[in-house]
Amino acid sequence: MLSSIEGLELVGIADKAANRARNLAKRFRIKNTYADYLDLLDEGLDFAVLCTPSHLHGQMIVDCCDRGIHVLTEKPLAHDTETALAAAKAAKLQRVKLCVVQNYRYCPALRKAKKIVDSGRLGKVLAMIIVAHTPHPMTWTHSRWLYTAGGVVDDFGPHVYDIMTWFGASSPQVVFALGDDVTQRMDLANYAHVSVGFGNSMHAAADLSWFSGSRVFAINIYGTGGRLQIDVTSDSLEEVHGLATPVTEVMSSWHQALHTIREAALGRLLIGGIAYYDQLYDDFVRYLENIAPAPVPLLDSLRAVQIMDYSRRSIVQGRALRPLTLPEELI
Repeated sequence: MLSSIEGLELVGIADKAANRARNLAKRFRIKNTYADYLDLLDEGLDFAVLCTPSHLHGQMIVDCCDRGIHVLTEKPLAHDTETALAAAKAAKLQRVKLCVVQNYRYCPALRKAKKIVDSGRLGKVLAMIIVAHTPHPMTWTHSRWLYTAGGVVDDFGPHVYDIMTWFGASSPQVVFALGDDVTQRMDLANYAHVSVGFGNSMHAAADLSWFSGSRVFAINIYGTGGRLQIDVTSDSLEEVHGLATPVTEVMSSWHQALHTIREAALGRLLIGGIAYYDQLYDDFVRYLENIAPAPVPLLDSLRAVQIMDYSRRSIVQGRALRPLTLPEELI
């Protein structure tokens, strides 16, 4: 990934777990390891990549900004709105380029859907319905930092909120969420339903779950002139105007079969968002070199944090909430 980009040198890696740092350094031929990330930041870096728990992002971003170091951080920008705003203000003050890794923006089906929406072929977009049923974190990590009260809202949710803001292109005006513990033993939300009203009158809803018994990442977009059905997992897209007939369904299935064969041949089938990291990293470097825009606009990342933050609050308070208006200097 980063180590394969021409012109880049990986200066070092910081991790509290010394053995993990040494193993990664050996694997990627990185010379230096650090137990304290501040020691790494003092090495005169051009930019840093944050792959830490989300509640640590905000302060780490500020620490990078204080040293004039550009930042590429894993999602989300921060754990809550206040911390996200502090990070964004620090970046603006120190003229640091700050970007969040939202690799699903590079999914070909989603990119094609965005072009269709932007072209006006769907008419005025009225609603977006997202279903994201993902495996419980215990299936892929031993870390426990995800087991906070937000649960599934904070886990895969940030990918979903980013897609909402990407297609919505407006500030969230109302957020209402319901969530609960299906096991009755975890004391956190392991399934939730999030509803968002945007300033441009688009409505978005997401169904999130760790325990649905199936793995689904599907999106339906409805406009006044048609609809889109996107299966992100299999990278498929179906565009419907009027009534879908058996003929159109057969043609869609045929195109999807060809696409599946091609993706399998390229080794990209069903591997999820990791297939798109390289493209985002390349674009981020081009952004640093002032030859391309930010892969993910900072404003979108702030709005995504608002949706996540106010969803948690809504679940606790049991009512719809209106997110605070973002400062004008950051819009």
